[in-house]
Amino acid sequence: DSLAMRISSFAWTKDLVELFGQPLVSTSFNLSNQASAYQVKNIKKYLDLAKIKPDLFINAGDLPENLASTIIKINEDNSWEILRQGSIDPMLQQAIK
Repeated sequence: DSLAMRISSFAWTKDLVELFGQPLVSTSFNLSNQASAYQVKNIKKYLDLAKIKPDLFINAGDLPENLASTIIKINEDNSWEILRQGSIDPMLQQAIK
């Protein structure tokens, strides 16, 4: 079993978390084997095809087309491995080793 945490760089989301005063729990919207959706119209198309629908969809407009998040697995022995290279600079990754 594992747990992933993400700190959003999207200003709207950061403002919502600050206003709420608690972390938000959410799944990722990246669907397996599908291109990332940045435009509301494409997200709605994906949702129309989904077997399980979200309880809430907040339309904050089209999203900037950034690289996906970097996913790093931290093992029980404190070693770590990159599962998906994303927006974290590889030089920064080397610095935290």
